[in-house]
Parts: sequence; C-alpha cells; structure tokens
Amino acid sequence: MTLQEWGALGDLIGGIAIIVSLIYVAFQIRQNTHQAQLHTNQAVDASNNAAFDPVYIPENYDVWIRGHGDYDSLTKSEAQLFTMLLMRVMGSFMTTFFHYDQGAYKNECYQGLLIFYSGLMATPGGTRVYQKHLALFPESVRRKIDETNLTHDKGPGTQPPPNKSLESDA
Repeated sequence: MTLQEWGALGDLIGGIAIIVSLIYVAFQIRQNTHQAQLHTNQAVDASNNAAFDPVYIPENYDVWIRGHGDYDSLTKSEAQLFTMLLMRVMGSFMTTFFHYDQGAYKNECYQGLLIFYSGLMATPGGTRVYQKHLALFPESVRRKIDETNLTHDKGPGTQPPPNKSLESDA
C-alpha cells in the first residue's frame, strides 16, 4: 500500500469513528433527557402530594370538605383557612402546569392532574375562591382550568384523594 492509500484509509476510519461518536453522543443526550424528565416528574409529584399535607390534619380536613360543598357555612377564620389550603394546592398545580408547558412533565401525568385540580376549582367553594383570586392565576393557567371545566364532568376533583390515616380514625 502506498502512503496515499494509507492516508485515505485513515480518513475513512476517522470518518467512521466520528459518525459512531455522534451516534453515541445522541444516545447519551437522549438518556440524560429521559432521566431529567423522570426526575422532574418525581419532584412535581412529591410537591403535589406535599401540598395536600395540611388538608389531612383532621380540623383542616373538615373545613376542606365543608368549604368545597358549602362555603357560606364557614366562619370567617374557616373561610380564610379554606382559601389558604386551596391556594396552596393550586400553587402546586401551577408549578406542574409550567413544567408541563416547558416540556418537562409528561402529558399523561399532567392530564389527570389538570382534570383533578380543575375540578377543585369547580366546586361551589372552589369557584368562589377562584373567582375572588383570579388575578393570582396566570392567564394561561386560567384558560386551561376554564377549558377543562367546560369539557369535563365536575366530579373528579371535588374530593381530595383519600388518606388512610384519616379513614381509620373515623
């Protein structure tokens, strides 16, 4: 083999190595993106779960249930508590919405939460608080909540998820 042939063979091998390296880098980026999305989903889910922690305190749970069904029956301090609990929960949903909107939260996870949280805002008490505090919700979030409540039964989000410790206390 001549020196030129060796050079051409080296160029060919170098080109193949570059292509293989690019394929490997693309695979690694895809894996890292998937891992980042899983981490985001776990963090958002943990945040959503933690947002309900104060609701599960027995005194708060009673206010939560009554507030959704008959807001007018609440005392002034209970109405304030209900509002704070609901706004805490909805703040967590807004974080979920923005992660989803940026492509960092999976659609199938988001859609169920959207229906649930929109349902919370569709109860009599939820609607009252939502209307009173509309300015705290970005336009994009309000639009999504309103669209969802127009297209879904208002039942899914009307009750918080069950808490075994509360059920066993009853």
